[in-house]
Amino acid sequence: MVLGNDEERNFLPGNIQVDFDVFASTNYNLMRDLAANGFLTEAVPYIKNKLDLMVAEGNPEDIGTAGPSGSYEHIFDIVIDLLDPEIVVSQVDHINEGIHRAINNMYKAMDEYIRENGSDADIDALDAALVAVATPQTGSPADTREGVTTNFDLATNPECHYSGHPTIEDGTLRFCEYAVLNKANTHETRVHHVETPGGILGEEGFVPVDVGPVWISELGYQLVRDVPVEGMVPGEFPPPGVVGPSDADPAINSPATYSIAVLRKPENAISNGYRRHLAQDFIDFVRSPEGQSAYTDGGFIGLTPEELEGGECYALEKDGTLQVTPRNGGC
Repeated sequence: MVLGNDEERNFLPGNIQVDFDVFASTNYNLMRDLAANGFLTEAVPYIKNKLDLMVAEGNPEDIGTAGPSGSYEHIFDIVIDLLDPEIVVSQVDHINEGIHRAINNMYKAMDEYIRENGSDADIDALDAALVAVATPQTGSPADTREGVTTNFDLATNPECHYSGHPTIEDGTLRFCEYAVLNKANTHETRVHHVETPGGILGEEGFVPVDVGPVWISELGYQLVRDVPVEGMVPGEFPPPGVVGPSDADPAINSPATYSIAVLRKPENAISNGYRRHLAQDFIDFVRSPEGQSAYTDGGFIGLTPEELEGGECYALEKDGTLQVTPRNGGC
């Protein structure tokens, strides 16, 4: 287990060896990796989460305030604000934090929504903002971070321009996480998005920031502690934030389903059966009504009975190929 990550830029370099019984992830990709290496045969869902944009209480920079939540104006204003050279964004570590994929997908979906619904003037404004960050600006995280092979050029990174879209011209630049990381004043976090509240509040030891994408569970944690921050829609919890476009395009900020699994242990371990039993008890608890409530009280999104039946089953063929099938209530 690596504490934080093993880059020199991280606050907690180093690693420790732990004999794990349960593994949980924000997606199924890591589960498939473990299954391909013989560590598990089944992964089940246990909770969902969505993104929001955290700002200081009162939203002093008026980020995303051009229209009501869910409106086109709201989405367009958010994107233009995130690209604004005067707005400091707290963007998560794009190498070591899995949440970056959800943020990147949200950014790309917002761009597509604007291009499909916006005026020529709005699209021209978006294009101009993207051209300004098409390559790393001096002093940006993309310019200063060492030891990564990321392609920060929007024109050549397939995540950051269109190709094969039915209505958008090939090569058109697309809003993505690298556009934000190319901006000179962006702060790329070292410890997930737990740095973001401290930066927003200007606390000692934190880089001052104006806004940052976070899981709504992080926002919920701060709100129940009466920390003076808010999401894009004040006074509501869980805060919809950029979930608002559900009326226009639910794919802009679709929930991420977290998965969990019991890891396989050596068959000759004396305590193996007991530990497997305890591990399964823990998984059963977090998927129970009581366990679900513990999560939803902190801002997560609970699963329906039908969703709890989901998950994935894994089987290794003789040639080492991993077969993945829907769980549908059991494997």
